[in-house]
This record gives sequence, structure tokens and C-alpha cells, in this order.
Amino acid sequence: MNKQMANLTILLIEQNAGNARLIESLLQGIDSIDFEISWTSRLDDGIRLSHSKPFQVCLLDLTMKENSEYETLSTYVSHCPTLPVIALADIVQTKDILRLYRIGAKDILMKNRLSSFELIRSIYSAVMNSFQCKEDSKVVHAMSDQFRGILANIKASVDMLQKESFGELNKEQIGLCEMATHNTQKMNALIRDIVEYTDLTKGNVEFNKEEEDIIKTIKETLSVARMLADKKGLRIYFDETVPKAIMLYDRDKMVALLMHLLNNCITFTDHGDIVTTCYMKDKEVIIEIKDTGIGISQHDLLSIFQPFPLIQLDDQYKKRQGNGLGLAIAKQLARLHGGNLQISSELGVGTTFTLSFPHKGF
Repeated sequence: MNKQMANLTILLIEQNAGNARLIESLLQGIDSIDFEISWTSRLDDGIRLSHSKPFQVCLLDLTMKENSEYETLSTYVSHCPTLPVIALADIVQTKDILRLYRIGAKDILMKNRLSSFELIRSIYSAVMNSFQCKEDSKVVHAMSDQFRGILANIKASVDMLQKESFGELNKEQIGLCEMATHNTQKMNALIRDIVEYTDLTKGNVEFNKEEEDIIKTIKETLSVARMLADKKGLRIYFDETVPKAIMLYDRDKMVALLMHLLNNCITFTDHGDIVTTCYMKDKEVIIEIKDTGIGISQHDLLSIFQPFPLIQLDDQYKKRQGNGLGLAIAKQLARLHGGNLQISSELGVGTTFTLSFPHKGF
């Protein structure tokens, strides 16, 4: 038995005490597994427990009376984005399964079909996947340190040449040194993004979430983005349809998420406006960022949130492409806030990014 599975720490958030006893009895019937299970019938108590003990997996009842199944899962994931969650449901329609996985469920089990085998299979898969993700992150971090060391040595050598430590440089040599400096900066930025994307996808990032007014954070972020837009003669507006909207989020990571989207809009817009709107819809906070840029084809939209998407661009725009990870990182940041990021676009007309998050009130 793998040591990750020999001593399991399980958080069970289950509204029905009878179902909780059933799940515990199913686990007790499995040989060679020692486990410690903490049960609570309330979602808010479960969230508090998640932050006080080092659980390996959460079994989450989606049939809480006070919330819909989506709200229950989204609320838990937004508070505890790094703990793998197995959803427990009564009935799930096929059309809803993908949405639950998208929100953050690692598996979905039907309560009326629970067995010892299904339960331990699901737990084993979630725990081992989480463990492997952490190991993958360690490898990426170690490799990135090696690459950064090599780039630092290259930069130091180029700096010495630029200071003409070994003699005067001609025009061509100066140009080559400037190109080398520029490329080392790009490589460092790429390594940084690869590490960030890996940590986000592997659940290896800590979030410091607090209940704050997202309107205030949007305004502060737009103030920074306007400095970039001004250089291109673009106008950035905020259509403030609600004066205040309270959300649970990590402020620094939310700013990074918004800046990834705004940077994309600024990069691929030459004329016109970039408009950000925030409003309420179906108990969610919706943030839209719309530009009047070159747009994206329907074919390219299919892979736009993948790492290093192969987007067809005219030669004039290829130079503007970043590292190919900005939108992929933005998608993960939205997911780990219990939200979603979508895109709509039309070639020659513009692009709209739509963020949706659970709200905490006004």
C-alpha cells in the first residue's frame, strides 16, 4: 500500500448523519487502510476545518439545502482551491457533469450507488493525483532554477561586453548584445510563466482570500492598464453598473488575472476603446472586458486558453505575441477563485472576455 494511502485524513461534509455513518462504515470495510475522518454537516464549518487541519481529500455533499449543487461546490473550491474534492450527489444530469468538473470536482459519486470499491477508487485517484502534481511542481521549480542560473551567466557575460570590458564594440556587435539581452529577458519571463502555470494547474499555490469589494480592485487595476493604453492612444472605460460587489478573492491574484486580460486587449487593439463592465446575474458577479481589436477566428477560439495556442496571425501581429501562457494562467486563476473565464470574438470586430464569480452580497 502506498504511504500516501496508508494513513488517510478525510474531511466529510455531509448534511445527512445517516449518509455520513454509511460512508464511514464503507471505509472501515477496506483492509490495509487507516483513516481519520472528520465529519461536519455544515459547509461553513467544513471550510473552517479545511484551514485548520492537513486533510488529503474532501468528500462534499452537493445536496445542501441552503445552496444549489453548483453554489456548494463553487463556494468550497473558492475557499479551499488546493484540496481535492470528491462530489457526493443524489442525481446528476449528464449536461451538469462537465460543469461540476469544470468548477473543480475531481470525481462525482452517486450516493445511492456507493460501494467500498467505488469510494476507495475515487479517493485513491484524487490523493495520488494531488501527490503527483506536487512532485511535478518540484521538478519544474528545480529545472527553472537551473535555467535561471544559465541565463544569469549569459546576461553577466553580455553586460561585460556592453561595458566594453574587452574592447570597443562596433555597431553590429552592439546590436547583437542588445538582442541577447532582450532574449534573456524574454526567456526569464517565459520561465516565470511556466512555473506559475504549473503551480496553478497542480494546486501548488496558496491563496490569501478575503471578502472585498471587487469594484474597487477593478478601478485600481484599470488605472495601471490606462498607462499602457495611453502609449497606443487607446481609451479605457469602466461601465460601473453596480456601486459595490463583495467577493471572496485574493487581491494580488485577481489583479494579475485582470491584467492578463487587459494586456491581451491592449496588445491586439490598435484603435478604439476597451470597456470593462461589472454587473450581477443569477447570483454571480460578472466582469466583462471588451475591446475593438483584431478579433479571433472561431477555429482559434477552441484552443485559446490552452498553453502555447497556435493562433493564426498576420505578420504585423506575430511580433506582439507574448509567451503564450497569459490566457492559460488567467483561466486557472479564475477557476481557483471558484469562477469561470469565457471568450467571444469576431475577426475584425473585437473580443470580449467574460469572468463569472460567486458573490457575497452588496
